[in-house]
Amino acid sequence: MLGVATAGYAVLSLWRILTSTALDFSVYYAAAVSVLRHGNLYDAAGRFTVFAGPPAMVVPFLPFALLPYSIAQGIWIIGSFAALVYAVWLVGRILNRTRWQWYVAAGALAFWFFPTRFTLGMGQVNLVALAMLVTGVWALQKRAYATGYIGIVLAMLVKPQLLLLLVPVGMTLGVWSFMVIAGLYVGMTLVTIGIVGSGAWTAFVRQAWPLAAGFGDRGVYYNQSVSGTVFRLIPAHLSPYITIAASAALFGVYVWCMIRRKRSVWDGVIFSLPIVLALDPLSWQHHYVFLLPVLAVAWQQTTTRTDTIWWIISYIFMSWNIKEPQMLRAGIGNGVILSHVFWGDLIVWYLLIKNGSTIHKRPL
Repeated sequence: MLGVATAGYAVLSLWRILTSTALDFSVYYAAAVSVLRHGNLYDAAGRFTVFAGPPAMVVPFLPFALLPYSIAQGIWIIGSFAALVYAVWLVGRILNRTRWQWYVAAGALAFWFFPTRFTLGMGQVNLVALAMLVTGVWALQKRAYATGYIGIVLAMLVKPQLLLLLVPVGMTLGVWSFMVIAGLYVGMTLVTIGIVGSGAWTAFVRQAWPLAAGFGDRGVYYNQSVSGTVFRLIPAHLSPYITIAASAALFGVYVWCMIRRKRSVWDGVIFSLPIVLALDPLSWQHHYVFLLPVLAVAWQQTTTRTDTIWWIISYIFMSWNIKEPQMLRAGIGNGVILSHVFWGDLIVWYLLIKNGSTIHKRPL
């Protein structure tokens, strides 16, 4: 019943997206068109917002720019949904799930997860990057190194925030794998210069990077990182210092846990994803779709009723969306409420710390 209801709602949701404008995809599309026309891909004129990523991010969208917008958006949205289905299936394979009920439940929970629907509605690149990342890590786990390296690098190219995953890759697979992935990333980035032109990289350094680095409203509701949470809770003149201290403390705990427990590359990446999102200065709610495999692993690890309750709380916190956050007045209490995704992130990370490796297996 859950699967049928979710499938029906998914079809309705996809139809609504396909017959409207996916705002972030429209930005990717416009940036790709400007590259093909030898224009400035960081020109915000006529766009929902400025394209703020490095030029390499626009390369996958160049073929879409050859198509009429409505067709390009339709292909992208359907492809993103297919990437979600594939990612859920592959995570189930990695976790050795065999019962079809698990896949129905996991697929339903993945779709009802607000970051998933936010990603689809905006036409974001997250689900495609997630599929690449899971494929890459799974291949490395199977010692299919070429496929693994390429999958992870492609995920990093379209979602540069994932570069922080070089830390767990290096700590679990060694310096050689770290250097190969870093080298491939640099090499592929250099290749994009020949595609988009060196002027695009100059424009990125002069226009997009200062814009992102100087983004002032870090306390905006949709930013659920450490910095966003601190800016909602602490006076503005103290927020930068508290953010640095809190980020350093979290990273210290992360490194200590990674050193203390020997992990596979899969365990290392899963354990790292909550911290990657927490430490990113601008971690929008749709970024938290990368926690779908983390939630699956945390669920598999839970062996007590208390852990199960904490898992449910974490899922609810990260699935919740406050439609009119501006209705909540400034203050510590409301700041805590408006940071619900961040708290959910920390809870699921706590469960990973508490329960350790992925050897435990629930019946569903």
